[in-house]
Amino acid sequence: MEKAALNSSLKIHAYFVCFNEEVILPYILDYYSAFCTKIFLYDNLSTDETINIALNYPKVKVIPFDTGGKKDNARHVQIKTQEYKKYSRKGGALCEEVADWVICADIDEIIYHPNLVDVLAKYKEEGVSVPQITGFNMVGREELKAGTPIEKQYMKAVRDPVFDKRMIFSPDFDMAYSRGCHPYGAGFDLMKETLGYFTSNKYPLALLHYKYIGSILYESALKNYNRYAKDGISKTRDGRYMGPGAQYRTYVEKGLEYNPLIGKAKDLFDENWEICFDKFPPTSGEEGVHKANIPNKIYTEDVDLIRDSALAIESYNLFLAQELMKIALRFRPNGPLIIRKVNEYEAKLNGQVVEEK
Repeated sequence: MEKAALNSSLKIHAYFVCFNEEVILPYILDYYSAFCTKIFLYDNLSTDETINIALNYPKVKVIPFDTGGKKDNARHVQIKTQEYKKYSRKGGALCEEVADWVICADIDEIIYHPNLVDVLAKYKEEGVSVPQITGFNMVGREELKAGTPIEKQYMKAVRDPVFDKRMIFSPDFDMAYSRGCHPYGAGFDLMKETLGYFTSNKYPLALLHYKYIGSILYESALKNYNRYAKDGISKTRDGRYMGPGAQYRTYVEKGLEYNPLIGKAKDLFDENWEICFDKFPPTSGEEGVHKANIPNKIYTEDVDLIRDSALAIESYNLFLAQELMKIALRFRPNGPLIIRKVNEYEAKLNGQVVEEK
C-alpha cells in the first residue's frame, strides 16, 4: 500500500520544444498526459493547428518563443537546461508544484517502459538523479491511426545510440546538454561532472523516436529545411550535402517514399509490450557516443554509397573497388551482395576465373 501511494503521488513534468506538429502532437500529448502532472510546450510560433490542439489538454501550458523563423538549436538547449528550474524546482520563480522528475524531449520522442511510473518511483527511492536511456528509431510505412496509442502502433525499430539522450532527471540536478541533447560533446561530459549526478541502468528505459514513420520523415524534412539558411549547405564531390539542415535537404530531394531504415528494423516488443533489449546493442551508458562513430547512420545511406561506388568502378579499377567494398563490409558484415563482391574482387585480383551469377 505504501508503494502504491508513492507511485500515485509522483509528480512528473514534461518539457517540449515545438513547431508545426499538428500531426503527431495529439498522440504525444495523449501519451504524456496519462502520467505527467504538468506539460510545458515551448512553441516556436507555429502556424498550423498546434496551439489549438494543445489547448484541449488541461495539463498543458503553452509558452511561445520567437527565433525569427529560423531553427535555433542553442535556444532549444537553453529551454531544456534552464526552464525547468523556473517551473519544476523548489524555489523556482514560477513554481506552482515541485516535481519529482523532469522530462525534456522533442515532440517526436517518448520515454517508455510498460511500468514507467513504478520504475521512476524505484529510481527515486534509490537516489538516482539521471537514469540511463536506450534509444530506438521506430520504423513503419503506416500513417498514424487515430484512437490508437502511438506506442502500440509500431512494432519495429532500429537501435540508435545517438538517441541515448538523458531525457529524464531530478529537478534538483543542473542538467547540461550539447546541441541536440545527444550523449556526446561538452554538455554530456559536464553532466557527468555535475554535483548530484548519480546514474543507473538497473531498470532500463527506452527513448522511442517517431521520425521514420509514415510520411512524418518527409513532412518534417520539408518543414525544417525551410528554417535553415540555404547558403550554409554545401555539396561534396560524391553528391552528399553537408552543413546545418543538410539531412533535411537530402530527405526532401529523395521524396515521400524514401525511408532509409525500412528493411533494417527488428521487432522491439514482446507479447507483454516489454522491450526486447537483448536483441539490440546496449545503452552507450557512461561512455556515451564517441565523435569517431557519430553518426551510426554509417550503416544506412553511407554504406549504400560506398557499396554503389565500388560497383560503379569495378570494370576499370578493380583494386579501388575492392578497397571500397571492404570498407562497406566493415559496417555491414552480413550484407550478401557486399560479401559476394569482396570474394569476387579478391578472386579476380588473384587471377582466378569467377563464374558470373
